[in-house]
Amino acid sequence: MNHVVDSVKQFDPETVEYGDIIPVTSLGSGLKVIKRERVNFSIALATEILETEPFGPDRTIDERWVNYLIDTMRNGTFQWEQVILSVCTFKGKLYRMNGQHTAWARINWDEAPMNLPVTKLRYSAQTEDDLRILYANIDRGKPRTKGDVYNSYLFESKEFPNFNKTVLRRIAEGLSYWLWSNDSSKHAGDETAYLLRTRYCGLALKVAHFLAKSLSGEWKHLSRRAVYAAMYATYNKHAALSDKFWEAVKVGANLDSQDPRLKLRNHLMTHSVHGGSSSKKVVQPAEMFGWCIQAWNAWRNEKSLRSFKSPKDHILPKPQ
Repeated sequence: MNHVVDSVKQFDPETVEYGDIIPVTSLGSGLKVIKRERVNFSIALATEILETEPFGPDRTIDERWVNYLIDTMRNGTFQWEQVILSVCTFKGKLYRMNGQHTAWARINWDEAPMNLPVTKLRYSAQTEDDLRILYANIDRGKPRTKGDVYNSYLFESKEFPNFNKTVLRRIAEGLSYWLWSNDSSKHAGDETAYLLRTRYCGLALKVAHFLAKSLSGEWKHLSRRAVYAAMYATYNKHAALSDKFWEAVKVGANLDSQDPRLKLRNHLMTHSVHGGSSSKKVVQPAEMFGWCIQAWNAWRNEKSLRSFKSPKDHILPKPQ
């Protein structure tokens, strides 16, 4: 990996000094608009759009959104002048970058008038990363979620070629929380994806390999962003011991009743960070992150753990 990241501030997750601009677009070499035209969004054009090969991480079709668009077309509130259909050529091949939901709605709108002028943009990309950047930042009327942005930058990328979308979302959520804690919502998915592919790539791969083996429903107690973030913290300290620690928390086999890993496992299984289960006590992510680090520190120091302490003044414990 040859990405230049000297212009990015050296992030330290144990400080709160963030704010430098992250050069996301430095991953690519540049995009160019090679053609802009006004076209009639006929059924033929909609079919052409849908038959154009989509860029890799394209979203699954949402039928509810298609039906919503059809309703707005029928009642006259759909704004055709705001439709921008984007395609992009890369290495001589044309890719669809957006428009699938609008195209399906157009095909299924039987009462459409003859003339529906929309804008069609054709881009040229120098690199695959340019394709990823373009896809991540197009709004097709159904805004990109952070998960969509993560997939655009990470799915089948050269840094993370063999991980499914679930694992990629988890490592992104974990890194974001580890770096920015409760301020993570203020940071775009582009920033997290950039850091995953550059500065934190090696560390993220260690977490990803563990999570890839932990997708079973019986290990749902690990499926929280606070836990993923704690994995970053421990793997950043000692990778081999982290494998041993988290495997024990995951499986819970052959552990002494006084083992901090068993205590953590039991707490994760009986608590939640949202109100989705009435049988579990709801806690804040910061508290759950703190449990993970307290259990890690006690285990590393070969000590028992009587009880977990809640963080004071939102100051999270540091791994030893």
